[in-house]
Amino acid sequence: MQNLSLDSRDLAELADTVLSRGGRLPFFASGSSMFPTIRDGDLLVAEGVTGKSPERGDVLLHRTAGGGCTVHRLRSLDGSSITMSCDASPWSTYSIRIEDVIGRVVSARRSGRELDLSMTPGTGLALRMSFVLRRARHHGVRAAGMAVSMLTFARPLRRLYSLLVRPLVKYTRTYAPEKGASSNGDVSWVSFNAVILGRTVGSAQLVRFGPDTPLSGCDWLFGMKVARPLRGAGIGRMLTALVIEQAASSGSGDLRLAVRRDNRRALRLYSSMGFRECPAPEQSSWDAGSTLTMKWDTVIPRSDGATPRGTFS
Repeated sequence: MQNLSLDSRDLAELADTVLSRGGRLPFFASGSSMFPTIRDGDLLVAEGVTGKSPERGDVLLHRTAGGGCTVHRLRSLDGSSITMSCDASPWSTYSIRIEDVIGRVVSARRSGRELDLSMTPGTGLALRMSFVLRRARHHGVRAAGMAVSMLTFARPLRRLYSLLVRPLVKYTRTYAPEKGASSNGDVSWVSFNAVILGRTVGSAQLVRFGPDTPLSGCDWLFGMKVARPLRGAGIGRMLTALVIEQAASSGSGDLRLAVRRDNRRALRLYSSMGFRECPAPEQSSWDAGSTLTMKWDTVIPRSDGATPRGTFS
């Protein structure tokens, strides 16, 4: 799981902080390993596994060897060892320790529709075909993204690219459901999606944790990501602005985010939008040496002088 503002290691630390204290954590999926069950941009909700052992078929959020995290499916459980696989290549398995499990994905939504996470028999061939097609597309998108990054390195070309892309983008806003299986309990959220020709190309999320829960007392910007070929087109800036606008309209005077210190693209974006470094929350488990906590300073004007408004479909 990777995104512009919160990478895999930061997500693992945040999830461990929230889920170990009984909370629920919404986050956006990124990648193709669980395709077609879970797709890039789907909204997932994870909860802790305390009190209920993982079972075969569960979709788990677990730590990886590099200190990050991923979402894959449990194939079998043998004592303290768990065999996992991804839906895109179910024949390829690996083992983790039960201590590596951070939580269980209990809900997945796509375009406001609840998804079925259960594993049905006879889908192996379909999953294999989906994986082959997905990988071919992935390599094409990656090559296009590298080409765009090179072409938009200079500011004038980046502005021209933004002017060309801007008329094509529509923005949608989704609120957390108040009731039902997909409700997040002590977490409320508003998600924004950037859509071109019916396809989601960017997303960001405004999250508010309930009282007496980890990271409560302020709003958080999480899950910022933009499709690689469209980075530099201003979509990330607009999504950030819409989150700021939403937080301000709801009466929040404290909007924060966590970002890797080596993520220079994100740091430039957030700094230009009025975010400034601040102390990390006391209950957070992320490493202050590698992760920077930033707070939106409403006193410092942004370079554009105003918060741009989205065009919602």
